[in-house]
Amino acid sequence: MKRPDSQKISVIGIGRQGSGFVPGAFANAIHGLFDKERKGHEQLKLGNGHGAKDVTPSLAEIAQASAGKSPDDAYRQIVEHLFDRAGNNIALAKAGDGVTLVAHDEAAVVAGPIRSMAARHPGQRIASVSPCGPDHESNGCPVSVGTPVPLTAVAHYQDNSPFALDNSPRRQEAFAVNSHDALCLAPHFYPGNPSLGDVIEVLGELGPCFQYGFASLHLAPGRSKRFWGSLGKSLGGSYTPATGDLNDLLAQAAVCTELAHRPSALSTDNPIDFGLPRFVVYIAPFPQGEKFLEFIERQTVSLARAFPNARPVFCSGNGVPLLDAPKGSERFCQVTVVAPLRSPGSRSQPQ
Repeated sequence: MKRPDSQKISVIGIGRQGSGFVPGAFANAIHGLFDKERKGHEQLKLGNGHGAKDVTPSLAEIAQASAGKSPDDAYRQIVEHLFDRAGNNIALAKAGDGVTLVAHDEAAVVAGPIRSMAARHPGQRIASVSPCGPDHESNGCPVSVGTPVPLTAVAHYQDNSPFALDNSPRRQEAFAVNSHDALCLAPHFYPGNPSLGDVIEVLGELGPCFQYGFASLHLAPGRSKRFWGSLGKSLGGSYTPATGDLNDLLAQAAVCTELAHRPSALSTDNPIDFGLPRFVVYIAPFPQGEKFLEFIERQTVSLARAFPNARPVFCSGNGVPLLDAPKGSERFCQVTVVAPLRSPGSRSQPQ
């Protein structure tokens, strides 16, 4: 298992999907973004403050790349330039020990750059974050970037998913980003956690496509309060963590686990295949210590009883509230199911 301090994590965003995902996503190597609808961006300044190098093209570079070209040709040129800049910096960030997530809309514009990056950095694990169509299981994944597919795994969430229809696409995106950040940070809090690279490798072998199931419940106010540093605050936004009631946390985590497996919690229209392994990410606003370790121990047993083929991942941080969360609540337990999707192009068959 690779820990976040040795595993270099990068994020690249293209289009609307990238504009929502990249600014708040954990990255300790590089990040970059271009959205043609917004005519590019200046320095991003990651929301969680982890100091990744920004490889976003400047407005001057965007103008230079666009000179004398049609809008479509200019768009492709700028995207290629962004990937070239990312590749140059990935080479300095231990490419053989890294993960790159590419959040994008249409697949065609990123197909060539992703193939080039995969060939240039064969040790890099590249994952896609993109929408998928309603016929994903019948007609296959639209994120087709060549044969063999150079992507380790493909994450899907769509604006008209069951969860987004109840909670809004923007809130769904916040849940997805918070889950990504939790997976990046989880090994800091418990050595038994897999790394982000471990997770996408497992999902890639099963899929390669996967989706999310989200749930969140508020916790009772803690008995004492103390502030965390920036590491804890990178999950779920600003909040005041507290040493609360462990039984309350366990009860809410158990309910959230069930809720996150329901069709209404999913980020696509495709049902969870309960015969396949999956990950269940627990984001709990308890500081590190004996109480957090006891939560891990007891919740691991609880999950094994309810869903024997699910593997837990634990992160100390705050969850994102649902749209109808009680007003005035501050601390949330978030549970995210990360489950493989079946499609005609799947790399493995159900057991």
